[in-house]
Amino acid sequence: MVEVYKLRCTLSGHKSDVRAVTCLSDTRIVSASRDLTARTWHISKEGCDGCEDMVLLGHTNYVSAVCCQELDNECRILTGSHDKLIRGYNSMSPEALFTLEGHKDTVCTLAVGNHKTIISGSWDKSIKIWKEERCVSTLTGHEAAVWCVLVMPAVNITGHIDDLIVISGSADQTIRIWCLRGLNQDISSPDIILLSSLNEHKDCVRALARIDDSRFLSASNDASIRAWDATTGKCIGEFYGHTNFVYGLACLPNFSKFVSCGEDRSIRVWLLPSAGEWAPEKHFSCFQTILLPCQSAWCVAMVPNGDIIVGSSDSMIRIFSCDSTRQVSSDVLKLYETELANFKITVPSSSGAGDLVLNNLPGVEALTRPGKSEGQIMVINDNGRSVCYQWSSHDTRWIEVGDVVGSQPSNRQVHEGKVSYYFLSRFINFVVFVNCYVKFAC
Repeated sequence: MVEVYKLRCTLSGHKSDVRAVTCLSDTRIVSASRDLTARTWHISKEGCDGCEDMVLLGHTNYVSAVCCQELDNECRILTGSHDKLIRGYNSMSPEALFTLEGHKDTVCTLAVGNHKTIISGSWDKSIKIWKEERCVSTLTGHEAAVWCVLVMPAVNITGHIDDLIVISGSADQTIRIWCLRGLNQDISSPDIILLSSLNEHKDCVRALARIDDSRFLSASNDASIRAWDATTGKCIGEFYGHTNFVYGLACLPNFSKFVSCGEDRSIRVWLLPSAGEWAPEKHFSCFQTILLPCQSAWCVAMVPNGDIIVGSSDSMIRIFSCDSTRQVSSDVLKLYETELANFKITVPSSSGAGDLVLNNLPGVEALTRPGKSEGQIMVINDNGRSVCYQWSSHDTRWIEVGDVVGSQPSNRQVHEGKVSYYFLSRFINFVVFVNCYVKFAC
């Protein structure tokens, strides 16, 4: 039986959006924020306690990326920023050890590879490979910002263990798989081979995560998550449930499940299919949906012990656990649900959602009927309020997740005729015109 996730703790300290998170160990995590800082946090091994233990300074603009690099005798924290720089820190010191300069715009993603390499992606449309604190290669070809990079083992992809395999996702809607050969030799620049260009997403590719030695996941502003075989460049499965941009992905270290987060203010937990279940164009559903009391869930990571870390637009970091010994008490959980219920879900009037006709919505009696799927959404008329509820199949109950309110028209983009405003905007008109529930398959 797979256990469900519940709140473990909330970490406060950042003064603006938390845009990136990663973990150093079961008990130490790192975050990056628009408040110009990165911070490290200590989490108790058991229980629900956590606290800030170090603030990393030096950047002069938003910090938008973070990752960790294990070296022979130390662990380094790497940060990327809107100031176009990459900074490296010893994980035990707040002072920067070095600065990497070369990108011409925001450094928005970082990864580390074999041969002690650092891989960075930028709004300048390029990917840079750094070794021994200098740029040894620049990969070009994307036609828009490079939002995410991922390193994969080479042995199953090229057959050469010393190759560096870099996967990049871009705002140009494509994913590219690159091979760099010669980094293990004393040469000025490695050979660059473009192995594949994948173009099945319909909007910006925002996140990548490794499943195993030959398969990986991608997430997009088209609200989908896709699984790929890196050896063939073929899509081997699709995951649907998010109703807006998907910003983050992370796999559990044992590759049994993964998590995602996005602009629909949710974290979604997915069970990875077994070997025989993968199939092109097969759609998979999520196991659990966790809503947050904020507008955007920007980033997500998984701790080796299976806990989920999420950074969000309200400057908070929240940790969720499926281990009952690391979950908050029922009283604290009720307070969290109250925070969810008090959240105002603002939908632009230009979408039609801001003009909800209350009389067309079901009343509170609808809450006596069970939902049809995990994460299903229903909007009801509760004494003149448009109130949103989410169905929890694990708790077998509807959970109040916020009031739906209108706002001034927005100019957010429309994709394939669907307004990408907010997690309700694609469904509210369905409620208004057919006098039914707002429903979606998770």
